[in-house]
Amino acid sequence: MPPAISHAAFAPDPVLDDRIEVALDLARTKMLATVDFLEAVNAAETDPARIPYFPQYTVNLDLTPDRSEPDGSWHTTRGNGGFWARGSFAALLWMMAEIEEDPAQRAQWQAWAKTWSEPVRGYTGNDMTVNNYAVFRRWMEQAENEREEQRQTILSLARLLVEPYDRETNTGRFFEEAGIYGYRRRTTAEPRTWYFHAFIDHSPNMEQLLGASWIAYDDAEALDFREKAVRHALNIHQTLNAGRNPGDAGSWQRAYFGWEETSPTYGEFVLNEGKQGWTNASTWSRGQGWWVYGICLAYYHTRHPDVLEAAREAVRYYIDHLPDRYPGEHRRPGVFVPPWDFDYAFEVDFETDYDTSAAALAAAGMVRLLAAMNPADPDYGAFMEALRGTLFSLTDAPFLATEDYPEMSILRKGGYHHPASLEPSSAYNNGLIWGDYFFVDALLKYRKLRDNPPSVPEAPAVVFDADAGMLRWPARADAVYQVEVSDDLRDWRDAGLPFHGAAEGEPLGSAAQPGAAPRFWRLRAWPMPEQ
Repeated sequence: MPPAISHAAFAPDPVLDDRIEVALDLARTKMLATVDFLEAVNAAETDPARIPYFPQYTVNLDLTPDRSEPDGSWHTTRGNGGFWARGSFAALLWMMAEIEEDPAQRAQWQAWAKTWSEPVRGYTGNDMTVNNYAVFRRWMEQAENEREEQRQTILSLARLLVEPYDRETNTGRFFEEAGIYGYRRRTTAEPRTWYFHAFIDHSPNMEQLLGASWIAYDDAEALDFREKAVRHALNIHQTLNAGRNPGDAGSWQRAYFGWEETSPTYGEFVLNEGKQGWTNASTWSRGQGWWVYGICLAYYHTRHPDVLEAAREAVRYYIDHLPDRYPGEHRRPGVFVPPWDFDYAFEVDFETDYDTSAAALAAAGMVRLLAAMNPADPDYGAFMEALRGTLFSLTDAPFLATEDYPEMSILRKGGYHHPASLEPSSAYNNGLIWGDYFFVDALLKYRKLRDNPPSVPEAPAVVFDADAGMLRWPARADAVYQVEVSDDLRDWRDAGLPFHGAAEGEPLGSAAQPGAAPRFWRLRAWPMPEQ
């Protein structure tokens, strides 16, 4: 069981550190074997348009004995297919290149990464971050002479995400009245009625917007990306509470908003539905994992205080429903991998199947939250303990797919569509490529946080220079500052984009709003974010 930690310190943990290195070595071995496997699949394909093939989930012959693939091998999807998480594999290849110490092998990883990245470059579907930002941000970082092409690829999908929704033509992604991104859809219960639909699985798309805001050339466009990401985050947070028991921050998978302009509920939350969860009213753990990841990265990028409170609720709910926190005799000390559906576990069977991909998502979110939180925050210690507990669980049997197991994946015991879910299948209790991606991402982010704990800058005093019409404050070179304004000291709003810090001690200014200076202002400050 992982040790408890101080609530105000990032104490070293050599046992976990060693396990992370073993897991990363295993990931390298698994990825090399997967490349060999996929190249053999590609070589057997006679239609060049279908190449390259992507890994999707590992075959579990205990559940599907009639399958022709070997036990533990990857079920693949063709390059011109519609698999929603194709980019996970390409992003994993870029991560292998990032940590590779041998220059020749690093170049080989990058060559493979480009091979599997190009087929997703033209992706315009809904899972944008998994298929775009996760891939091309890493390409942009690692290939300086190809940076501009990757920047434009990222920006193009961010622009799609903020395009205003037009009801008459059913185009655009951002529904201004609801303050969320999504698309039109009919519900399962009312197949003839249209609604505007938001999908919890698409929470990571906030990273598409927030990441793009740091690399956009146009300030107005960058501000649009950030404002819409924050609006989406806060409106979905409010809707989660409205759609569940009051005060319960568990997630739904689908949310529907009034679509008819003549309806009294136009633009308002109407109902929620499940899909891969147990019931419409239950909390599917991967859905909660998607939300933890999305809301935590939103705080990492913005340090918005309301987003922090939403992230707290999401993480607390997730932690409180883990096997390590099960009630009484059902508790499994030290097990920080969730059941596939929290309510199914609590109401039907505490021994039900796990979903390691949900744990990987939550870990990738929590590590970003902890990189942004002040270590003196009262929740810091509990959240760090949960993060380390998750990494302890995922870097050990029975969740890590060591040589004792047949899976070609890095993680085992993922839950794609559980047989007890609303949309059941036999693709569960197996390895999942997106679980592997978020697992390795969490490991690497944890190592960086461990080696370079962020110094949280104090927000300095602000002086309004009436003659120049500017706000001025002493700034740190390694910090970012966001000016907020308010008319009543209750409702605060961002005044433009964050400012990167100038040399320490030099004044940094923000033009006052045209026409009238704000009545009140304050600063948020945070370390320069890693992209």
